[in-house]
Amino acid sequence: MTNKDLAIEDVASLTGIKATTLRTLARNGRLPGAYKLGGSWRVNRAQFERHRNNDSAVNRRSAYMKKLLLTIKQAKVEHTPTPPSLAAP
Repeated sequence: MTNKDLAIEDVASLTGIKATTLRTLARNGRLPGAYKLGGSWRVNRAQFERHRNNDSAVNRRSAYMKKLLLTIKQAKVEHTPTPPSLAAP
């Protein structure tokens, strides 16, 4: 890992989002700056920091976190399975 890369685990600890969720987002092309290197997911440090630093004094949540949370919510809605009781026979 170079000094410009963050491992998914690093991003998880910095954002509070589970590493498995971040890997899923990266695999689906929904994690900005994510790419695979040697079988492991990495996130470009400069891009991550740029998104995290879009924070304002009024709103303490970074633009990066907002985008990730919105993406997670959308993914959950898109992939919510139909309960067996409501499934067609």
